[in-house]
Amino acid sequence: MLVPSCDSFLEIDYYTILPPDHIFTSEANIQAGLIGCYDSFYPTRSTTGIPNDLYHGLYFSWVPQFKIYNHPTMDTQAGGWDAMFNYQGWGPDNPEFGLMWMWSYRAINTCNEFLVGLKGADPLLFSSLRVRDEIEAQARAIRAYNYYVLAKNFGRVPMLEEGENYSNTPGKPRPTTDRGTWDYIISELEWAASILDWTPVDGKYGRVTKGFCLGYLAEAYMYIDNYTEAKRIYKEIIDDGPYELLPCYSYLFDSRRAWTKEDVWAIVLWEHVQGGQGSTGWGPAEDHYAWISFNTASGEYGGWGSLYISWEVYESFEPGDRRRQASMVALGEENPWTQQTIGAGTNAVFHGYKTAEFLPNVFTTKWWRNRPGSAYDFVDRDGNVTRIPNWVFPPTALRYLRYSHILLNYAECCFRTGEEAIGWQQLDLLRNRAWGNLEVVKGLSVSDHLYPIPMLETAVNVPSAQEYYTQYKANKGYNADVGILAVNMERRKEHNSEFTFFSDLKRSGMIEEFVNIEYPRNNGYNPATHPAEARNDKRTFRSFEFSSQRMTFPIPQMEILANPHISPSDQNPGY
Repeated sequence: MLVPSCDSFLEIDYYTILPPDHIFTSEANIQAGLIGCYDSFYPTRSTTGIPNDLYHGLYFSWVPQFKIYNHPTMDTQAGGWDAMFNYQGWGPDNPEFGLMWMWSYRAINTCNEFLVGLKGADPLLFSSLRVRDEIEAQARAIRAYNYYVLAKNFGRVPMLEEGENYSNTPGKPRPTTDRGTWDYIISELEWAASILDWTPVDGKYGRVTKGFCLGYLAEAYMYIDNYTEAKRIYKEIIDDGPYELLPCYSYLFDSRRAWTKEDVWAIVLWEHVQGGQGSTGWGPAEDHYAWISFNTASGEYGGWGSLYISWEVYESFEPGDRRRQASMVALGEENPWTQQTIGAGTNAVFHGYKTAEFLPNVFTTKWWRNRPGSAYDFVDRDGNVTRIPNWVFPPTALRYLRYSHILLNYAECCFRTGEEAIGWQQLDLLRNRAWGNLEVVKGLSVSDHLYPIPMLETAVNVPSAQEYYTQYKANKGYNADVGILAVNMERRKEHNSEFTFFSDLKRSGMIEEFVNIEYPRNNGYNPATHPAEARNDKRTFRSFEFSSQRMTFPIPQMEILANPHISPSDQNPGY
């Protein structure tokens, strides 16, 4: 071997092994370091630092939230690993809770460390004071959002402050009340909203904005029953924000369509096409991927059965409401995007109303818009053929907060503060879009005539929300205020299979009455004792007694074992 005589031969710059304070040596480095705070929003395929018992709940931002925010309503259901969410059988050792807890605190830790370094950075590093404030506002808003996620799901949680993380602060008690957590979230989001604009910094969509801060700020006020202040903030978003409803409800869930005028906060996932093994096959150990279609498609067409939609919610749509066709496909119907008919597949193992686990034979078309793991030819109504690639990970926008959510929350605040007429106006506005009249206004039947769902060509009369839900309340026997009932039933249809309905039902105080009325206990046939009858009975059989205590999720067992200041006696009631 020839050995070079150059003295600098072994002097290598290790750019991947840098001290933390290196981030705070220039504005460019600080901006790059801020990206680490955003990383917590996205799924991960890496198992580094993730315990084995949490691994099957990986792909954060999709799997744990999806089950936790939908299945407890019974409007969506699942079998196998996820079946306990159909009967309130979850407990502190469920990996979904551990993963959500761990991931939220990972984000909080990252933001805390970043903010400590930012405050110690030389002010002369920044091109302007505003740039520095915008950086701080984003980090504080991300931290506040993660506390919001923890608080609405787990109640009182340990509050790690700047400079604290699980390494230097392995134990910290929970606050004595929930209010301290919500006051902290409110103060952080108020400050961030005062700094940020409606449009993202530098036009980079995916960064938090004033709309993000105000949207979650208003909801935080709703959690402490301050509907007057929440209403004021929602009115500001409506009057001053850049948001509007898309003319076609179905557009919200199209592959590749992201950051529309209806999006207040979304998480955009990359596409990845099958191409062999390793990093070119199922994807590298990298962020921003999720098995969306595999988790939602019908089992007869390659799905894994994590999501079934109840027949009760399928049949809840009024005649003319186009949201059902844009949201779900049932036995005997064709998925307009994959052109596959439920019950007709060559590998179909069921043809009745229920699957092998007696789950509804209804599936979402919000997320199942490609054939999982296979390429195919899509043939439009004019006979044109488009080759759809083999998307193992399809391009997807997970919409956590959209303008329709703002309008519905504003309506709830109006009903609670004596402005019922304005509340009904918001519902009628959404229902006008739901019936397709905005498609007519925009002339979409001409400009987008080959869309998989044909556009409405002539405007229709939309039933009054007030009249419909007044009768609905009488027919069903609800005790809830008719306005709050109407808001939640519109949430049920507008946000089915998304990320907010359970939280909204719980916060508005309607979850117990909803489950008891929409899914009566011991209604229909018990599949354990009458399997043949149950298979042909669309009704969901609920055998468990509803527990209001379980509407707050348990502190994860791993936290009780690791945190000396949280003992088993400090566990949330009901566990």
